[in-house]
Formats: sequence, C-alpha cells, structure tokens
Amino acid sequence: MLELPGLPELTPVSLTGLRLAPRLPLTQNLLGDNLSMSGSREQEVLEYMAAMKNAFAQTKAMNNFNSKRAKAKDRAMQRAAER
Repeated sequence: MLELPGLPELTPVSLTGLRLAPRLPLTQNLLGDNLSMSGSREQEVLEYMAAMKNAFAQTKAMNNFNSKRAKAKDRAMQRAAER
C-alpha cells in the first residue's frame, strides 16, 4: 500500500479578511412613495383577471365535455363488443 504524503496544516481564516461586495442602494426612494396602482392599471389588471377566469372556465368545461364523451364512446363500444 502506498503512503500518502502529509498535508500541511491549514491556517485559520478570520471573517475580517473577506472582501464583501458593496451594498446596493435602497430602491425605495427611487420608486417613489406612490406604489399603489393607478385607475387605468387597476382596470387593466381586473380585465386580465376576468379573461383568465373565463379561459379557465372554458378549459374546465371542455375537459368535462371530452371526458363524458369518451366515457359514452367506451360504453357504446362495450355494448357492441358484448353482442
């Protein structure tokens, strides 16, 4: 079996030796105090939410219809196979 050479001891490192990146300025003052939505933006968000609700409802209805249609076809094929 080969012997491994001895490793040198590690010297302890303190946290003061680390160079930290400078902090970025706070963006709160850059954005301004008025962060609430304006009337037109709020209306746009409400319209988008309503459109998404309708799209999900249509998708759910179509999936429900397709599953019922598939079950009906399966029942019809089962009846035809049993004859």
